[in-house]
Amino acid sequence: MKHHVKRFSGIGYAGRALIMFLCFLLGASHSHAAELRKETLDAWNQYVAASQQHMRDRADGASPFLWTDEDPGRAQRLIQGGMEVAPIINDGSKSVPHGLIHDWVGAVFIPKTSIDKVVGTVRDYDHYKQYFQPTVVDSRALAHSEQDDQYALRWVNKVLFVNAGVDAKCRTQYIRIDEHRRYATSYSTDLQEIVKYGESDEHDLAPDVGSGYVWRLYSFARYQERDGGVYVEIEALALTRDIPLSLRFLVSPEVKRLSRKSLSDSLQQTRAAVQGFTPAADNASAHDPAENRAPHVGSQNFKQH
Repeated sequence: MKHHVKRFSGIGYAGRALIMFLCFLLGASHSHAAELRKETLDAWNQYVAASQQHMRDRADGASPFLWTDEDPGRAQRLIQGGMEVAPIINDGSKSVPHGLIHDWVGAVFIPKTSIDKVVGTVRDYDHYKQYFQPTVVDSRALAHSEQDDQYALRWVNKVLFVNAGVDAKCRTQYIRIDEHRRYATSYSTDLQEIVKYGESDEHDLAPDVGSGYVWRLYSFARYQERDGGVYVEIEALALTRDIPLSLRFLVSPEVKRLSRKSLSDSLQQTRAAVQGFTPAADNASAHDPAENRAPHVGSQNFKQH
């Protein structure tokens, strides 16, 4: 018993506060499930609209296309193998009525590759469960056209002793600016929290109810081929339930750390996926309509959308 108490106390005040917050969130899905409110969604939609306008300004040349170019030394640090991740707003999150908007951006440079190869890799949704493990535990392409993809994901976030699972449908639209620059907008069209993930009686909740640890997702990805490789940037936005005021001071730093780590991991995994991309995978199989490809769904529990 003393051994267990010692291990728990080693987590520290912030860790115990995070445990309390996670219990609060996950407990809500079983007792008094939180629902996404109209005023929360309205604030999210307004924020996304402003972000979309900023992206259009980048594409039109009103501001630098790459966030990388906003810092004179950033490109060089990336070329040398570094990675840049930073919050867009405040410390990475903004309070809205009954919720939080999180907004982070990160960049990485992938040497000795082409923009076609990078985009071909990120459009290979059937293999996301290999590229982005262990967070993405299953993935499946649903529909594909020249500029528009739809796909299903099942992901699990493991924080301390909590496994929080989500079944998601997403859509990504690709815009070609010129031969060397493209960008993509991605967003969730359906997010359903998985109750009792990994157990025999696991099941999905209805959209917009549950613990509220993720209600909406939206992201921009920017790609530019130059300097002997491709710059990849991801700006990731998320809408979640608010953190109780009594826990905010202790929990917010941990939320910030987890947000930074999540984006860093995604960028590292994208770079690794591109660098491990075989010539066979860089042919028509990565671009053909999803209905012409055999699904690669490995989990029997993966929800068939």
